[in-house]
Amino acid sequence: MSDRDSVFVEAPARLHFGILDLRGRLGRCFGGLGAAIPSPSLLIEASPSPRVSAVGPDAERAAEFATRFLAFHGLSGGLHLVLHRTIPGHAGLGSGTQLGLAVARAIAELRGLPTDPMDLARATGRGRRSAIGTWAFALGGFIVEGGRRPGSDRIAPLLARFPIPESWR
Repeated sequence: MSDRDSVFVEAPARLHFGILDLRGRLGRCFGGLGAAIPSPSLLIEASPSPRVSAVGPDAERAAEFATRFLAFHGLSGGLHLVLHRTIPGHAGLGSGTQLGLAVARAIAELRGLPTDPMDLARATGRGRRSAIGTWAFALGGFIVEGGRRPGSDRIAPLLARFPIPESWR
């Protein structure tokens, strides 16, 4: 366990512009285009605690992600999450993926674990179909991801990332 009192993780929402090659004729399924957007965004605070607890909007879902991440890594104990700001759910902005990755990143920071976004996604069950949200969380900008090979459980590879020009805002 880290000696940190708490960590904050902020994450942007994401837009998903569509799926490429749904049938996998090019050898991969569900590749896509998307972008991180600065607003809305989420902001969580995590601190060490003997058990998993969470307060704020979407607290129950955040606690589920924390429990899943801890179990994936065989870790005991917990953490206390304060959700200061969340992304609206069921609005096409990636609220679930961004929340899951933010919770995983907070735990990884507190516990001194690797923070590779692909590992965070795998441990929280995110990015199984599309990795746009995972790459938007990790890198921001405009994302092109390559889709998954049929039968693979690997997160889809990043093909390209471009910064979004300030003038587009």
